Amino acid sequence: MEAASTALSDGQANAEMARIRDQITALTAHRDLLRTTLLSSHRTLTRLRRANAATTTNAKSNPRLSTALRLAESHHRANTRTLYRSLAGATTFVVQDPDPHAPDGGRVLGVRIDVCGAASPASRHGGSEGEMATGAISSGDGAQGGAGTRTPGLATPHYLLFRRTTSNPTSSALTLHKHTLPPSIPLAALLRKYLPQPSAIDTAKPAPPQDLARLVAALRHTLAAQQLRLAALSALAADARGAGAGMGVERVEYDASGSGRDVRLRWTGGGTGVLKLAAHGTVEGVVVYSTSTSSGTGSGPGGADSLARARKRRDIERALLGARVDDLGARLRAVARMTGSV
Repeated sequence: MEAASTALSDGQANAEMARIRDQITALTAHRDLLRTTLLSSHRTLTRLRRANAATTTNAKSNPRLSTALRLAESHHRANTRTLYRSLAGATTFVVQDPDPHAPDGGRVLGVRIDVCGAASPASRHGGSEGEMATGAISSGDGAQGGAGTRTPGLATPHYLLFRRTTSNPTSSALTLHKHTLPPSIPLAALLRKYLPQPSAIDTAKPAPPQDLARLVAALRHTLAAQQLRLAALSALAADARGAGAGMGVERVEYDASGSGRDVRLRWTGGGTGVLKLAAHGTVEGVVVYSTSTSSGTGSGPGGADSLARARKRRDIERALLGARVDDLGARLRAVARMTGSV
């Protein structure tokens, strides 16, 4: 009887402890929500800046005030990026081709696609719709002051010019005339899917339906995903160059003018990793190989040292596979703590 009573009291104690843990978790989440809401307020940021200016004038340092101001400014930058990404879209306009022999009387339909990115003032758009800008996207590569200080804004816009197709005079279908999209965008495949062309041989055959709106939406989605990948890789490269980053990676290599899907990591120990990113920014393939060599007993192809290095490479590959590109820094730091240099 006494044993049963003891077991019952232990069960009640465990249930009470579980209830308290759940309550602590809920209160912590509520506190974080209130803190985020408070720091996201523009009025809070204004008051913190005034208080910090007064503190600077009085030559007194307040660490809590400095931390709160830094967090509030970080929230303000994040809110600004979100605002840009929600408002930036696509704009249509009509221009006249000055060529007197241009088909369809020279009428051209233009589409301007804007994508938010960490752009410098010189690369932000500001011209009229008739200006044809280049389609290159700058990776930043830390030149904007690192991941935390890049200025959000609209990157260089991309343009597409359409005119009526000339292969079938009886059709009102559109065909792409010129564009400023980067080569990394799968434009041909999207045109076949959303803007199929009528038959030039059988003019009596009805033209396949075209959907310009879905084409533009797909292009903007692809451009935005590419811009986010390049921005995340730029921040990762800046972290790798910074002292004490703790990632064990000395260099991050990628094509800043490409799609940002092929990445090469150089570890401080001489190892190299090749990453393949999916379109939505997750690591879908990773191979790690080491160039370091050891001497002595057990260092051969089947020795203990070789097997240990192979096991370490497999652990790193499993840790990085499936990670998002903006979480690679945290994953690499965790890998460095667990396995050390490659």
